[in-house]
Amino acid sequence: MKKSSIPPIDISAKEAFGILESYKKYSADKYSTEKIGVDIFSRILQNIPGTVMVIDLHTNMYIYVNTPEILGYKSSEFIEGGLARVLQVFPAAHGYIMIQQIFPVMFKYFDEYCRNKAYQGLKVSYPTQLINSDGTARWYQHTISILTTDDMDKPHLLLKSIYDIQDHKKDSSIDFVISYVNSKNETEILVEERFLPEITNTVLSEREAQVLSLISLGLTSAQIADKLCISQHTVNTHRKNILRKTFCKGTAELAIFALTTGGDQ
Repeated sequence: MKKSSIPPIDISAKEAFGILESYKKYSADKYSTEKIGVDIFSRILQNIPGTVMVIDLHTNMYIYVNTPEILGYKSSEFIEGGLARVLQVFPAAHGYIMIQQIFPVMFKYFDEYCRNKAYQGLKVSYPTQLINSDGTARWYQHTISILTTDDMDKPHLLLKSIYDIQDHKKDSSIDFVISYVNSKNETEILVEERFLPEITNTVLSEREAQVLSLISLGLTSAQIADKLCISQHTVNTHRKNILRKTFCKGTAELAIFALTTGGDQ
């Protein structure tokens, strides 16, 4: 018998932000308005199929995860390890495409729409494989939208949902889409690209992809060596190989994920 599945509920950043804001006005002496808002927000997201996360781009940390376990790992691993830990569960080719191809375009649109205060209709989606704790890889759909901005009109909190599409994924391509729902409630496709991981897989090794992920987060060679439990000399060797394989002129070109911190690193 074919395994049945429940279609995921796609909650937009605008809806999530509305949930949070609508309950902030209800306060009591023993609760802060922020706590009440987050409590209700969490209860609602607990009922959304799949995994829902809130990411703080100022710290590159997850401040909320709605499931007790993700991919067989404890959610505390990702909350404590942040984006650097999460990037380690991507197969090398998929992580490479996400960092080198998807993130630069995504944050370009994020910055533009935040600057114009029109970010709530913006949504990014793409599938990748993720490596479960038992070593198996399955396809997951990622959907990202902006929840809040900071005082500089840059993205601050991101809302991300992940759900399993292994039983429905018919090919090995990564189809990257950025869409926007305008004031007329019409969906515009801003970006639509297709990447082929099997080709990208010949570019970087799994360890090189991990090093690249940590470089893009602004970590030094010493910090990367500590996180990966390897020598600083080995990290520098990986850096040289990554530069050669990607035809980048220097570390600055590799650090595209620094966009998530507004270029402060």
